Amino acid sequence: MALLAGLRPSVAQTPQPPTGPPQAEVLVQESGFIVHSQVDLVSVPVVVRDSHGRAIGGLSREDFRISDNGKPQTVSKFSVEKFGATATEAAGGKVPTARDEPAQPPMPERFVAFFFDDLNTEFSDLVNAREAAWRYMQNVMVPSERAAIATASGLTTLDFTNDRDKLHQTLLAIHPQEGIVHGVDCPPMTLYEADLIANSNDSMALGTAVADYIDCSNSTTPPDEAAFSVFNFAKMHVELVDRSIRRAFDSLDALIRKMNTMAGRRIVVMASSGFQMLDNRRQDELDIMEQAIRSGVVVNTLDARALHTGVFGSAGAGERIVSATQLEMRGFIGGVSAGTHQKPDGNTTVSSYSGSRTETTRAAYAREEALAKRALLAEVASATGGHFFENSNDLDAGFARLAGAPEYLYVLGFNPQDLTPDGKFHSLKVTLKDSHGVSVEARNGYYAPPPRAAPGQQAYEGIEEALFSRGEIADIPVIVQTHVSKPSAGKAALAVAAKVDLRKVSFRKEQGINHANVTVVTGIFDNDGNYVSGIRKVFELHLRDETFKTYSALTVRNSFDLTPGTYLVRLVVRDAGSQVMASKNTTAAVP
Repeated sequence: MALLAGLRPSVAQTPQPPTGPPQAEVLVQESGFIVHSQVDLVSVPVVVRDSHGRAIGGLSREDFRISDNGKPQTVSKFSVEKFGATATEAAGGKVPTARDEPAQPPMPERFVAFFFDDLNTEFSDLVNAREAAWRYMQNVMVPSERAAIATASGLTTLDFTNDRDKLHQTLLAIHPQEGIVHGVDCPPMTLYEADLIANSNDSMALGTAVADYIDCSNSTTPPDEAAFSVFNFAKMHVELVDRSIRRAFDSLDALIRKMNTMAGRRIVVMASSGFQMLDNRRQDELDIMEQAIRSGVVVNTLDARALHTGVFGSAGAGERIVSATQLEMRGFIGGVSAGTHQKPDGNTTVSSYSGSRTETTRAAYAREEALAKRALLAEVASATGGHFFENSNDLDAGFARLAGAPEYLYVLGFNPQDLTPDGKFHSLKVTLKDSHGVSVEARNGYYAPPPRAAPGQQAYEGIEEALFSRGEIADIPVIVQTHVSKPSAGKAALAVAAKVDLRKVSFRKEQGINHANVTVVTGIFDNDGNYVSGIRKVFELHLRDETFKTYSALTVRNSFDLTPGTYLVRLVVRDAGSQVMASKNTTAAVP
């Protein structure tokens, strides 16, 4: 009751220092919580599926093996999350009675962002994808999920919500924008072909395009002039696609950075026909995948083209046409006329501007571009621990697999051995003791923290990941209570008090003084999971023996000015000495 008594309106207006020992024995540093990306405990969510794609339950810590850069690690934390539990199961088997207080709406636990590539996807494919996404939102989403909508163009967006009407209206507003869905009409030219011409000085690609240009334009233009026009067409095509790719990457990057501050599981479902990656955008792609890994965001990808017909089937199993030289060697280009002409860049000659099998050559280029588009979607999913759904007309099943919560999710945690703070990537591999007939889905790696600028930054290790998750850790007993006061009309203050059991904190004794360092972070999230505010307090304890015997609990009080709504209060405690942590959730309704 003493803790509750501390939550009266007067305390809510002005946070009080902790009661207990003299001020000289407890030094407090308070600041707003700044989001960093440090690593202490690496958390690895894992889904195990059978041969039919169903999530498997009933596994224990001993069933899993995990390695970091090939080195076996000890699983120090293990939990199982079961989604779709009934209200009775969630209440621990208790059947609600009429005397029970009405339950508050569940706070969000999962955040699914639907990212539609409206710059590179055909209209019919985009419509099919958005309709399948709506069926998922309408029939599968549960109250503890929030959905957001984003587009590659950035023109159609909706922040995280469970308002199905808003979600539906936003989906209906998604249409193809001025991206590069089709190639150049005359000459017919894929991006793959244009890139060969504009950036790779490929004489065969130029010769094929010139022959197509002369044919489709019914032109009597001399070959050299036609080559100049074709080269400009190719250069323009590549520049337009480059702008489209940059725009899509900017939108995806902004979405992932936004999701970094959501408290719970974070998933992006990217629906796209894919697009060929240009060499000058490779670093942008790597930066986005790195940001997703650092933020704990899984990017699942869905090929909106559905069932492929003809594009991949014309080559033999495993065969890829990767260069004009190979095309010539394999007989795709033939019947060339004699003579040489200067390329538009003045550096290279081509043996011909005509060919008897340009249809076959164009098909090869189209196939290579399709493979490149597929590769991009597969790369993004694989790098972030996601899944790539392709070559199926059942888009409903695709969204259910990519956006839906698996019935069982295992969360493995380990403390990296001899981790050097150098910012380098660490590859992870999760396997099962008995992996027969099952598949394992898990993140592929993480990034070590950057070199520390000051020792004080060590207090942030692991806190951010714990704050922006939803799991609870009870290694240090913590009691959290809240109280709402309204000092004036239109204003409300939420007071949060926490009592931390110091008997589980590691003290270091020197010359009769007991030293410890405890960090307590209180974070506030709104009903849609958005991070609202946070306060970080670092308690430096220097307790004399006589104080140490009687001072068993640390009381922490904070106050937040909030607008009306329901909020998630999340409290994280970290003992710097033992690196033991605690995390606790509670909700508060501000009228």
